[in-house]
Amino acid sequence: MTVTDTHTQSSAGRPSSASTGEEAAGPVERTAAEAAPGGSGKEAADLLRFPDSLALCIIAAVFTTGSNPHAVRNVVRRYVSRHGRSDGARALQYSIAGVGGARPWAVEVVENRKPANTHPGAPLKAEVIERAVQLMVDLDIDTVPDLRAAVTESPEANPVLEGWTRLPSQSSGATYRHLLTIAGLVPEP
Repeated sequence: MTVTDTHTQSSAGRPSSASTGEEAAGPVERTAAEAAPGGSGKEAADLLRFPDSLALCIIAAVFTTGSNPHAVRNVVRRYVSRHGRSDGARALQYSIAGVGGARPWAVEVVENRKPANTHPGAPLKAEVIERAVQLMVDLDIDTVPDLRAAVTESPEANPVLEGWTRLPSQSSGATYRHLLTIAGLVPEP
């Protein structure tokens, strides 16, 4: 069974196409199992797909580990309600910079201050996202097709994976694999 959450604002924060004729932000689909509390990050990655937005892929990939699917969906929904469903890495970088950095972005945009791990002093997931975005920008990757071009030849040995696994709390490569799955670049395991 699939449940669809719809958004009532455009990417510019105005009412959706129902009242203005503008393109709506669109639904975030989830299954009934995903809506249940206590789901794993893998379940969230299995159910979220954003082949048109590298920004949403990065956000969802980082938030999938250690979060229940409901929390991941809420973070994505909050970003979408403010920025729409088609942002690339540069637009995500501007979103973070526009509010003063990763910590204010965690509070003001995605309303989630979850740390990247349970160790004292761990960076916020928003800070990991900020670094992941900088990695993509440094590699001239802005869109899902750009990511595809960078990793298709060798998904397990490329500059994206090398840089991603150097990000705080990302050394296992699990969120990198989530990123590729969410982007629709590799089949589900």
